[in-house]
Amino acid sequence: KETNYSIKLRKKIGTNKIEEYWSGEKERKKLKTDYFGIGDLEVSNNDEMLAYSLDLKGSEYFTINVRNISDNKIVSEKIKETSGSITWSLDDKYIFYSKLDKYHRPRKIYRHKIGTQPKKDVLIYEEKNDGFTCGIGISSDDKYFFVTTSDHTTSEVYFFKANEKNPKLKLFRKRQKEIKYSVD
Repeated sequence: KETNYSIKLRKKIGTNKIEEYWSGEKERKKLKTDYFGIGDLEVSNNDEMLAYSLDLKGSEYFTINVRNISDNKIVSEKIKETSGSITWSLDDKYIFYSKLDKYHRPRKIYRHKIGTQPKKDVLIYEEKNDGFTCGIGISSDDKYFFVTTSDHTTSEVYFFKANEKNPKLKLFRKRQKEIKYSVD
């Protein structure tokens, strides 16, 4: 079937049952919207929840939604004015995301506890330099989260252990003009 939007399927190993856990076309029709931009689609580590971000106005501000895959029930209030990117904690109790400033730049990283109101989200990093933007990711061995902040020629990385209850960022190496680096 031809569609303008992605369809995501999965199949449990050892079974023949194929499950559709995302259809952009069905989602767009359900929301009855003319503009439909998909930011990120991230399945939780326990394979039970889908976090996804949508831009329904063409503004490039994305709203994050989280729902159970089995029954499509929303499990967290919408998080508005984000960059669209989503990173799950390993225990699936939280997602990390970045908020955009008035110039559409990701400058703040928040941690959202699933099932709580976004106004209770915890700011874990804020970039004060107007020329820099930031993002969050996880190491390839799933042991650390990295907050990277950079401009076109300079970067700086902070990290914290993936299992930290209250993340305390540690600086890897202080930014130095015209030196970019990455960590894994």
